[in-house]
Amino acid sequence: MSHLCSNTSFVYKGVVGYHRFMKIIDSSKLLQSHPEIEQKLKVINFFDKYGLPPTKDAFKASRSSIFLWKKKLKDSDGKLLSLRNLSRKPHNTRRMYIEPAVLKFIEDSRKELPRLSKDKMKPLLDEFCKTNSHETISTSTIGKVIKRNCYFFYLKPRKKGKGKFKKRLFGYEVESIGDLSQIDSIAKFRDGLKRYIFSGIDITGRFAFAYAYKALSSQKGADFIGKYTEVSPFAVKAAQTDNGLEFSAKADELMLTKGIVHFFTYPKSPKMNAYIERFNRTLQEEFVDHHEDLLFEDLNAFNSALMDYLLFYNTKRIHIGLNNQTPVDYIIKKSNMYATHTPSCFPKINRLS
Repeated sequence: MSHLCSNTSFVYKGVVGYHRFMKIIDSSKLLQSHPEIEQKLKVINFFDKYGLPPTKDAFKASRSSIFLWKKKLKDSDGKLLSLRNLSRKPHNTRRMYIEPAVLKFIEDSRKELPRLSKDKMKPLLDEFCKTNSHETISTSTIGKVIKRNCYFFYLKPRKKGKGKFKKRLFGYEVESIGDLSQIDSIAKFRDGLKRYIFSGIDITGRFAFAYAYKALSSQKGADFIGKYTEVSPFAVKAAQTDNGLEFSAKADELMLTKGIVHFFTYPKSPKMNAYIERFNRTLQEEFVDHHEDLLFEDLNAFNSALMDYLLFYNTKRIHIGLNNQTPVDYIIKKSNMYATHTPSCFPKINRLS
């Protein structure tokens, strides 16, 4: 709409009467937002036409008020905005004074007993004031003191600028295998049952791992990260996850213990985890779709079959992004590892589960 108005102003620029027309439009908008201006203009016009006595009878307006409004119009060169009602709030308002000792008593009481209400605090404060010769205050005043000074110590302080409390990937350089893994979880629902598949992939070597669980929690997230770091044929230096609860608390603590830098994506930004999102699609199309019954009927059997698929994915399936090499071949070529190191890693998961 603003774009249309600007174009209209340009098209009709220079047309006789256009400027006057726009002033009328602006004046009508002003009268709609400030109806008192229209009323004052009626009083002034009526006064100029019929004089003071009829104006007093018709509008109950005093002579001083009418002349004050006319003066405002004159001083402002006829600007109608000068007739709007101004705030009547006094410049100097009354301020509540509380003795510092009484204020300190209320604060300390709320810190010691965060749920102590103003009614329950009143007799305690009266006793304190009587003992120390202070003037006591009413129950409602105690409530005002608590509210105005934010003595709500049972509430967790709100984090300002949440971004600085979560590390983001911006500025982090990925140069070699193990520098960054992306980890995610997907949910499957059927017949009132829920299953969750955690997955992780190294964005450089494309080595991937996945595992299915019956529940979604930070404990399961920590369990998956432990399995992923154990089977990975390289040291995981950093991991990026979304902001889900399954990657907080215990999962975050485990990464800290293992020396893994934990990066978070920005909310509603799945493109930041593009590698794991693409792996999840491949996992869905090549394995999960064909073993969905097993996922809901026998989770252990599903995970066992999943290990076989992951062995195929990492050791047999070529990747265009790796110049038609498998992840294991690529990792061996880059880090001079022996081929016998990796295939034995997946059977260890059976002992962990």
